[in-house]
Amino acid sequence: AYTSKKSPGTFRISVVGDSFSFGPHMQYDDTFAKRLERLLNLNREQPRAEVINRGISGFSAKDEMPQVLQAAESGSDLIILQMTLNDPELDPLNLNDQAIENRYHF
Repeated sequence: AYTSKKSPGTFRISVVGDSFSFGPHMQYDDTFAKRLERLLNLNREQPRAEVINRGISGFSAKDEMPQVLQAAESGSDLIILQMTLNDPELDPLNLNDQAIENRYHF
C-alpha cells in the first residue's frame, strides 16, 4: 500500500493500463509493475522506487486518461501508459471535449 503523497527521497512510477497491467489470474507479485519495482530496488545506491499499478481490466485510452491525470497529480515522477489493442474504444476520444479543453487549454 502506498500513501497518496509521495514520500521524500522516493522515485514514484505509475503504471496506467488495462488488464495486461492489472494482471488478472496472476499473483500480485508477478505483475510487471511489481517486478519492475523489485528490480529497481535491487540497487540500494539509488533512491527507493515505488511502482504503483493503476491497471484496470477492460480499460481503453479514454478510460486511462483520468488515471494518467491522477497519477501526475499524486507526484509520479514517471508514468508508464500501457495499451493493449484488444480493448476497443467504444466512445472515441474527442479533442473538442469540453473537459479536455478546460484541462489543457486547447
